[in-house]
Amino acid sequence: MFLRIAKFSLCLLVFSLCYIQPFVSLFNFQIPPTEFIFLLTAAFWLLSIFTEQTKFRFHRFYWLLLFYFAAMLISAVLSDDWRTSFIKLGGELYLLSLPVLIFNLVESAEELKRLIQIWLFGTALAVLFGVFIVLLFYWHREHWLLDYTVYSFGAVPVGNYPRLRLNFLTPSLLCNYLSVSFSLLLIAASLNWVRKSVLLIFSSLILLIAAFTISSGLGGFALVIGWWIFFSYRDERKLFAVFSLSGGILIAFLFWAMNFVALQPHSTAPFSFSFFGFEFYPSPRVMIWQASLQTFRENLFFGRGVGQDSCQVVFQNTDGGFSTLTDAHNVFLSVASQAGCFGLLAIVLIIFYLLKQNLAADFSRDKSSVLPFGLWIAFVSAFVYQGLVGSFEDARHLWVLIGLMLCANDWRNAGKGFSPSL
Repeated sequence: MFLRIAKFSLCLLVFSLCYIQPFVSLFNFQIPPTEFIFLLTAAFWLLSIFTEQTKFRFHRFYWLLLFYFAAMLISAVLSDDWRTSFIKLGGELYLLSLPVLIFNLVESAEELKRLIQIWLFGTALAVLFGVFIVLLFYWHREHWLLDYTVYSFGAVPVGNYPRLRLNFLTPSLLCNYLSVSFSLLLIAASLNWVRKSVLLIFSSLILLIAAFTISSGLGGFALVIGWWIFFSYRDERKLFAVFSLSGGILIAFLFWAMNFVALQPHSTAPFSFSFFGFEFYPSPRVMIWQASLQTFRENLFFGRGVGQDSCQVVFQNTDGGFSTLTDAHNVFLSVASQAGCFGLLAIVLIIFYLLKQNLAADFSRDKSSVLPFGLWIAFVSAFVYQGLVGSFEDARHLWVLIGLMLCANDWRNAGKGFSPSL
């Protein structure tokens, strides 16, 4: 009974990943519904272990999670604002528990398939809501709902279009979530879990809503598409496959390179430079990266403290207003500035382990490779690539993705695979 409730609650948790707003404010931290569902899931899972309905499943990946948590714990102890750091540390413990919870509760390929379908169902509702918000923007510009679902332009040029964030806190986080959902949709279509007509409509809507985020992470979609075409056609149409992968990498690189130059002059630029007669100014991300790197240098070993600001940068937005930016906008700089070199080493080892697990595998064209490959490219796009321009180390959907990767790799290593009929 306890185990069944835990698994049902886990389904609700995965469904709720795209609903961060509305949230509950506690100690200046924003707590979305997912956290409360996690507590329910974890409680019933522990009860199922105590009542011997299931056993704890160990994975060597847990040692890396423990190392990462230890680095953050030391950082919190040495933090100037230890109260805030320890509250944030509780949130970090929750995030690191997500892969453990999923690896223990997902005990079959059928259950893994169900979680992916539930994830996509939640995405479908979010995407349809996004279409409604776009129509509402052009129909009733002053509607109160737009205040919660449309973001400010920031460094993006002001125009007659909505910059969507929907139920997320920022457009970049929404774009990151949609890029993972896009990969999961390709997996589902390849394994015949959804019809081709559904794939065409659903993928088009995901790309449409993602485009309205006007996010630097949009290059992640090109990376996913390029890699997926290469994976699907590398044998019978090798030239086309190589060209698609090269094009996807090139587009992703161009989106990344755009983050270095501001799209228009701004008074907060610490410097400028000329190139072919044109004057260029540093983007807010360049200013943030410089300031976050300086924070890391000043707190080299243990960081400034978990939950503390990585920087304090004032930037003039394209609408003329000013914003104070405190987030590093980079996974590695964010962890380094808060938890020092030990935290940075831990997150690098986590990424390296997950990449190596799949790079060392033989991604053959049979159906057993579709799921682990799709999850791998979702991780590369959302955590690694988009992590270069956004601090996504605390994105709950990415830690759920890591849990799914552990399950898929475990099943593949056991030689069980995933048949199209599942």
